[in-house]
Amino acid sequence: MRRGAIIGLGNVALHGHLPGWRRRRDVEIVAVTDARPDQEALLSAHAPGARWYATSTELLAEAAVDFVDICTPPRSHAPLIRSALERGVDVLCEKPLVGALDDLAPLARLAEKTGRVLHTVHNWHHAPIVRRTAELIREGRIGRVNRVVWHTLRTRPRRSATNATGTGGSIRPSPAGESSPITAGTCSTSFSAGSASRRCR
Repeated sequence: MRRGAIIGLGNVALHGHLPGWRRRRDVEIVAVTDARPDQEALLSAHAPGARWYATSTELLAEAAVDFVDICTPPRSHAPLIRSALERGVDVLCEKPLVGALDDLAPLARLAEKTGRVLHTVHNWHHAPIVRRTAELIREGRIGRVNRVVWHTLRTRPRRSATNATGTGGSIRPSPAGESSPITAGTCSTSFSAGSASRRCR
C-alpha cells in the first residue's frame, strides 16, 4: 500500500484527484494540506482518515508518505516539487509542471539525483478525442501534420452533476464507459491539408 499526500485541496483535488485515488486499492491518502485553513472542514468527506497539516512544510517534514500529489496554483509548483524531491518522495503535479522553462532542468536533475519519480498530469493525453486524433495521424489518414492548433472555448469550467456550481473541473465518462481524466469542456478536432486543428469548449 502506497501512502500519499495531497497538497492543495481545491476543486481539482476534490473532484478529480481524490475520487481517483479513493478508487485504487493500492493507495491510501494519509495527509492533506492547503493554504486556506477553512478547507480542513472538507477533509472527512473527501479524504477520510487523512491527517490535516497546516502547511506543506509541516506535511513534508512530518508525514510518512511515499508520494505527494500537488494540486496548487502553478506559481507554487516548482518550489513544492523541489521540497518534495529533497524530502525523498515521488511527485505527481498538476499541469503546468513548472511556470518557467528555466525551472524544468534543475528539477529533472534533482529527480534523477534522488531517484524519485516526477510526473505531471496529462489529463487530455488519454481522452477519446486525442486518442482518435493520434490514430488518424498514425494511419496516415489526414496526411502530414505540420501544425496543431488548440482552442479552449470557455470562460469558466463546465457545469456537471458532480460540480453543479460550475466552479471546478469534473470527471466526464468516455464513450467506452470508463472514467476519463479531468476535463472542463468538450472538444472537436478539424483537419485541413497539412494541418490539424482542435477546438475545445
